Amino acid sequence: MSAFRPSLWTSALSALLAAPALAQPAAAPAAPAVELEPVVITANPFGRDADEVVQPVDVLGGETLERQRRATLGETLEGQLGVSSSDFGPGVGRPVIRGQAGARVAVLENGIGTLDASTVSADHAVGLDPAHAEQIEIFKGPATLMFGSNAAAGVVNVVTARVPDAPVEGIEGLAETSYSGNASERLQRAQVRFGGGGLVVGGDIATRRAGDFEIPGFAESAALRAAEAEAGGEGEEAEAFGRLPNSALSADSGSVYGGWVRPGLKASAALSVLQTDYGIPGGHGHHGEAEAEADAEGEEEGGVRIDLRQVRSDLGLDLANPFAGFERLRARLGHNDYQHTELEPGGEAGTVYTNRETESRLELTHAPRAGWRGVA
Repeated sequence: MSAFRPSLWTSALSALLAAPALAQPAAAPAAPAVELEPVVITANPFGRDADEVVQPVDVLGGETLERQRRATLGETLEGQLGVSSSDFGPGVGRPVIRGQAGARVAVLENGIGTLDASTVSADHAVGLDPAHAEQIEIFKGPATLMFGSNAAAGVVNVVTARVPDAPVEGIEGLAETSYSGNASERLQRAQVRFGGGGLVVGGDIATRRAGDFEIPGFAESAALRAAEAEAGGEGEEAEAFGRLPNSALSADSGSVYGGWVRPGLKASAALSVLQTDYGIPGGHGHHGEAEAEADAEGEEEGGVRIDLRQVRSDLGLDLANPFAGFERLRARLGHNDYQHTELEPGGEAGTVYTNRETESRLELTHAPRAGWRGVA
């Protein structure tokens, strides 16, 4: 009986199946692990990393913030999980968290409220310029009640360099310019700071300009244009095609600040200014006979504009181990001299809002006791 010999086809098939395994390249060496810098949540009294915070919190910073930065705070945060913007024209945008807006969303700058009139009406801008933000923290959930019973929906804390948190040796700064094709929007901002031996001194400035924004089609709907034509009058917005009348805006802001940063001690002081002029497209958000007449005139003569001006001062103090039983004392004091004038068509001053407000905040973090930590 002859021994079994594999056929020529069987040998060829085995060779083809083995070829890919023989041709496989050697496994590439594993890439070295990259250790990311921790993101510290400044609004949390314990100064925890983002990964350690139990309550829902989102942090916008670094390159992500640079890509998302817009003219208003609401537009900057729009698209974050659970966050939208209460847009009232390109010059106004306050954050809306989980469908709740106005006073239910507390907006802070370095831990102190913006002290403006943005919760009074939807067409009032937030009194801060996102151009100076270095980090934006969004808090949701029950922990937001630590910032007041009205902050039921959430808290947005804008962190700037105006409260020095780390020592600076020598001089450092940045300058940026950007351009958007829609409305020919232009932004220029710059920041510089220097220090040594624990002393930090700095300043920042930003300017933004934009014309009427481009839109696809008419500024008003077909139904509204037909109703106005039937009534015997057509305003500027009814005739406008491809642009949104009275949507141009301008904003200028800046500050000077100083601080003392040493181990166990941080003290700071800042003086900032903001001036912005923006239009209210489509009439005015207030109601009444006088306002209705102004709105009707505004459709023909350019609409209502708001001229906002404010001067704000801030003081900050952080102490480590201030006295027995406590491991940290954190104090903040802010004062704002705010005013905005609603300019009727033709530039005549109408309603004037003023707000001079002072807000303070003191936090004491006690040392661990029986495994518990807390803040008062």
